[in-house]
Amino acid sequence: MNLMLINLIKKILEKKLSGVLIGEKKGIKRELFIEKEVIVFSKSTAEEEHLGNILFSLNLINEESYKNLHQYINNALSKGEKLGRKLVQEGIITPTQLLTALKYQLKKISLALIYEDNLDYKFIKKKIKLPPDSLINVPLIEILLEAIEFGEINQEINELFQGEIIKTKGDERFNLFLTKKERELLSFLDVPKKSEEIIKKYGENSLRILFKLYIFGFVKLEQGDKKEKKEEELVSEDFLSELNDLYLLAESEEYSKILPKAPEKRKKKYLELVKKFHPDKLPSNISEEIKRKVETVFDAINNANQLRVELKEEEDKAVDHEKLVKQTIQRAKFLFKQKAYQQAVSLLESVINYVKTDNYEAYFVLALGQSKIDHYKKAAEENFLKAISLNKWYAEPYLYLAKLYEEEGLKSRAIVLLEKAIQKFPNDEKIKSFYNKLTKPSKKLFPFFKK
Repeated sequence: MNLMLINLIKKILEKKLSGVLIGEKKGIKRELFIEKEVIVFSKSTAEEEHLGNILFSLNLINEESYKNLHQYINNALSKGEKLGRKLVQEGIITPTQLLTALKYQLKKISLALIYEDNLDYKFIKKKIKLPPDSLINVPLIEILLEAIEFGEINQEINELFQGEIIKTKGDERFNLFLTKKERELLSFLDVPKKSEEIIKKYGENSLRILFKLYIFGFVKLEQGDKKEKKEEELVSEDFLSELNDLYLLAESEEYSKILPKAPEKRKKKYLELVKKFHPDKLPSNISEEIKRKVETVFDAINNANQLRVELKEEEDKAVDHEKLVKQTIQRAKFLFKQKAYQQAVSLLESVINYVKTDNYEAYFVLALGQSKIDHYKKAAEENFLKAISLNKWYAEPYLYLAKLYEEEGLKSRAIVLLEKAIQKFPNDEKIKSFYNKLTKPSKKLFPFFKK
């Protein structure tokens, strides 16, 4: 695992950034397109990660189709079509097989980007324009968790946990991803501990647990025994001078003055500044003020590089948000059928927060997913009620909210809600049937009358 990349992903999650995460090495370039914590698209120049090779490796196309793949690629390119869509049209694969391959491809590219050594990473903040038929949505946190669980704990991560480990509040969004053992370890850290004490009590695997807690902000590190250097010894005067000049431009949002206008000079200057002011390259004991300035400047450099692209995108037709919401609802329903409730909830929450939609069905499907997860039961109630407020003539939220009340032991509240629903939907058999079930006298009330 690459600590620099993991910290970059941590920042993307913390600030809920949208943009392109890029990893490059010797002509190989991988890109993850991230929209509000969800990976919606991926690209790779690595041959084994091309769609055709993915389809063949999954046995979704036969050897003959694989050999003729270049013909399909050329036909698709000549008509401005995507390879996957062309293969579906030709009857080579089904839409379901395409979906399987695309999701596998996205995960393969994502994990290769995390596991592979000596990649150069950068993140470009920008709005992501989704393909109109995009249904591939994988939460970034899902990839991160997989990397932590199966990745090799290298020396860089080993060295990270020197000094005292201190418990912090952490981000509430990540609470539900903690296991029982991870919560126990957090309780053990009510008093700061050294990593040796933790490993002695919880075993070698505790380093992996600590790393997960560190990524989610549940622990911080207090470096001990190392002598603090003076700030001027950590960074040069030239660095501080240029930093302050760029910080003034960043604060006033004068991004156009950061990079030259000429394309060749612009690219060269951009790469120079990104390398120089990358936050992960700062000494660990630098002051918080300089850290804050460097982060602000780093974001401004990327904004400056994207300035012309952003201006052009503003002139383009805006993404049809409602269409995106409808596609996401269909994707969430599919995940719900597969019992992937957490993934369905994460997907819908991301899109609802991004689009700020008033689509009642989005809140209803979100509530359905939340009702299956213990930590989300209260949120499920709120979203069922939200769906009802947005469309009072939509019967299903009444029924499933009543079922949620009944499951939580709130039978009287479920009956009151169903009575309201029957007034609105007198012909709805499902609502009447559930109401009759809840109000039917129990046969076990007076067992002593039985002979």
